[in-house]
Amino acid sequence: MSIFKKIILLVLLVFVDFFVIKGIVLHKIEWSSLFPQQRAESALQSKLLQRKVQYIFCHSDANETLSQIKNSSLIEKYIDLNEVNNTALLLFDVKNKEEVLKKLQTLEKSGASLLEGMFFEDFYQEIYIYSITLLPFTLLFLLLFIPLRLWLDILLEMALYTLFLASFLHFSLIEVNSASLLALLFLVVYSLTLINYLYSENMDIKRLFFGIQVSIIATMISALFLIKSQFGLIHSFGVMLFVGLIVLYIYMNVRLYFVKYLTHEAHLYYFDVTNVASFVQKYRGTFLLFITMLVMMTILQYQNFTIDLNIVNRLDSSSTIVHQIKEFDKKYTPSLLFVIEIKAKKSTFEDERTVEKLLQLQEDLQKDFSGKILFSIPTAFREFQKMAIDKNNPDLLAQFLLANSFVHHDIELFSPDMRSTIFVAAVPLTDSSKEIITMKEKIVGVGNKYEDFSITLKGKIADFDNFLQIFYKESLMGLLTTLAFTTLFFLFYCKNILSVFVVLLSVVFSFSYLLMLHILFDSPLSITTLMSLILYAGLVADSFIQLFICYKSRDISCEKSVLNPIFVSNISILVFLFGMIFMGGILGAFAFDMFALLSANLIFIVILVPLIYKSYLKVYSD
Repeated sequence: MSIFKKIILLVLLVFVDFFVIKGIVLHKIEWSSLFPQQRAESALQSKLLQRKVQYIFCHSDANETLSQIKNSSLIEKYIDLNEVNNTALLLFDVKNKEEVLKKLQTLEKSGASLLEGMFFEDFYQEIYIYSITLLPFTLLFLLLFIPLRLWLDILLEMALYTLFLASFLHFSLIEVNSASLLALLFLVVYSLTLINYLYSENMDIKRLFFGIQVSIIATMISALFLIKSQFGLIHSFGVMLFVGLIVLYIYMNVRLYFVKYLTHEAHLYYFDVTNVASFVQKYRGTFLLFITMLVMMTILQYQNFTIDLNIVNRLDSSSTIVHQIKEFDKKYTPSLLFVIEIKAKKSTFEDERTVEKLLQLQEDLQKDFSGKILFSIPTAFREFQKMAIDKNNPDLLAQFLLANSFVHHDIELFSPDMRSTIFVAAVPLTDSSKEIITMKEKIVGVGNKYEDFSITLKGKIADFDNFLQIFYKESLMGLLTTLAFTTLFFLFYCKNILSVFVVLLSVVFSFSYLLMLHILFDSPLSITTLMSLILYAGLVADSFIQLFICYKSRDISCEKSVLNPIFVSNISILVFLFGMIFMGGILGAFAFDMFALLSANLIFIVILVPLIYKSYLKVYSD
């Protein structure tokens, strides 16, 4: 087929892809699903924290506007924040969310419930802008590395795979959300790396077929661990990745079975990667020393990297939603809600002395607390007596406690047995995991000074330290299990323990490189890092499989027939990821982590594997 006909066919396929993708229904990610399920809450504060009830803070300069909202049937609870003029906390059923937000459209507002829609819109906007601007540019950039005919053939295959995948999603019941869009974008890029092998010169069709199958299966195992994640963003990404890999597996098998692959020289115009091997051979000691030093520096600097699981801090700092949240937190009140439950050990809160000690506890908490206590006994007292609570006037306090059962409070103040009460508090939505955990430890530390009380934090922030444990567990399990599959494959296929060592050394090198970059840029690890690590564990097998299959056969020059296609495939995906980095936000964070891991892996494969193979590794032939 002539180049002109291929261009016409490619344009037609792109248009068909566009209209099929446009017909896919997109869903929003529920904010509460982004984090693991929190522990069970007591009946006292369950109204505030249950999933079917959401909250939002709003401010209006006009009292009449807030009065109208207070009387709306959509609002289940209206809590006037007395310490902040014309500002209120609203509780509403999640089913009425769209109507509530529409009603509050003209008001200044903040809260986790805002983030679902804004998060979806910002994420979708990032992917859309990348797809229509940087994506075409990166595709054109590949022409610097591969011939025009090969470039057109690869794009045609990518467009055809995209059509199959989009058609499957269009007619299936699989839910597509923001994280799914990121997975779809990655799948299209990933398909390029495998399709490139179809057009590589002198690659045996049987070995190519076997290598591609193992590569996809290894990535599928990574996808399964992503699906099992308790973080909603990672779970959604994993579901779509797994579905896309199944479609890719079917497409590649049908493609290899029915269509004979065409051969092109998959090398660079101005650069031959095989020349690097000769250069490295002269300085092999220096390169091996560099790897050793990088790993050692990472071990020594491990205390300097941090983890931040607050998804708000992964959004683009220049986005409207982040600016709106920061301004509201600064001008009015923090808007990440949580509850401090205080239980009296020796008496009940009907005892005036117990209440007096509680007031002292609240004063101590507020001395070293970055957020605000929005509702407690003092605020309820102010509502009842129209004045601040006065420990020197026990009669007023006694009247308040006596009348408590007859007075309506916006939030239930005491438990039925009068042994528990709550402080409703809030911290800035943009606080990092470290700041939240430090704040939690300070609150618990203050509570430990009072023998008469026990303090428990409730809400998402109470579980942030638990979220960190889940982060470590999922990272370790996903990484080790996927690598176990890769290890067993190379152990039984190559029948050489050193081949396994080479693959594992590549992972250590890539992971050390990623951590050092995060330390250098003072950037915390995040949910996107967890997603990238598990995904990388599956992808790391791709290039090694093709390379070791070649080494095992020993009937062709591996550097000539495999390293160049590997280099082109990896450079292709790195070019795509490099463009994503500049989008910022979650898309940019994911791209940064994947770019660091895959670029380090490429350096290892192209430069160090030939060196290690020629110097130390003996691969047995069939």
